[in-house]
Amino acid sequence: MATAYRFRTCEIAADDYRTSQRWATIEAIHRVQGEPTSEGVEVSKGILGREVDAMTDRGFDALHQRRGDFPSHVR
Repeated sequence: MATAYRFRTCEIAADDYRTSQRWATIEAIHRVQGEPTSEGVEVSKGILGREVDAMTDRGFDALHQRRGDFPSHVR
């Protein structure tokens, strides 16, 4: 298990902050110079890093995870 957080980063082109569609570990958030915007949620390490190291796929909903092999996604 790992702890994942929602986070936001500064989008320079828009000169504004943007909340990511991914959840990530604190280390990954710091790597992209972001800041957490939620409390940590325990997630399976198996769902992290499929597209981006230490981050979930886009649209993953850590608050409504299914238990088992298949992660739930926002629909």
